[in-house]
Amino acid sequence: MNRKERRRLSKQLGIMQHQKSLSREEKFNLVRENILTGKEQHKQFVDEMRRVQNLSKEEKESEEINILAKQIEKSENISLSSALEKAQEIYYKKRR
Repeated sequence: MNRKERRRLSKQLGIMQHQKSLSREEKFNLVRENILTGKEQHKQFVDEMRRVQNLSKEEKESEEINILAKQIEKSENISLSSALEKAQEIYYKKRR
């Protein structure tokens, strides 16, 4: 919804007349509350985006470790659990 549509809707609902009847202090309090809720919503959005990005990094790491573990399992003929342990050690050594 763009600005014109919001303005038209607020006129239809009578919000504009209500805001005109408020005192100056009450108007500024409404604006201040609106800004604070906007900042809080933005903070939540940024936190959610960080969480999603971190999750994708973890998924990439686990995928690379699984690929490496399967290669170790095939080459050394060992169980998958021990191959995963070795793959984690190798992966984290390479990262350092």
